[in-house]
Amino acid sequence: MTSSAIQAMPTAVARRSGAQSRHRQPLGKTLMKAAVTLLAGLVMWCGWQSAQPQDATSNLESVPTVSYTVKRGDTLWSCAQSITPKGKNVSKTVDMLMTLNNMHSTKLVAGQTIVVPEQG
Repeated sequence: MTSSAIQAMPTAVARRSGAQSRHRQPLGKTLMKAAVTLLAGLVMWCGWQSAQPQDATSNLESVPTVSYTVKRGDTLWSCAQSITPKGKNVSKTVDMLMTLNNMHSTKLVAGQTIVVPEQG
């Protein structure tokens, strides 16, 4: 081997080892990238799950109803209170009345006709 070849070898070795160290990232950056990737995957999975159709559930029990004409001073709460069994939650009855009558507000108007569960 010539002396110029021997002198060139350490430079080539130094370049190779220098090239390797340039491509290495600090541990913090690597962990940060992993965390961001994991978070992005989680967000995508949650979005996918919320976009999936869900099975519809409904109460298949039929509720016998009667029509009731609202009188002056009636409120949905007072109507619900009059038909709610003792010890039961009146607010659930209000929700049921709103569902039965396809109501978006609890406001009642005198003369309005609503359906209420038939009293047994």
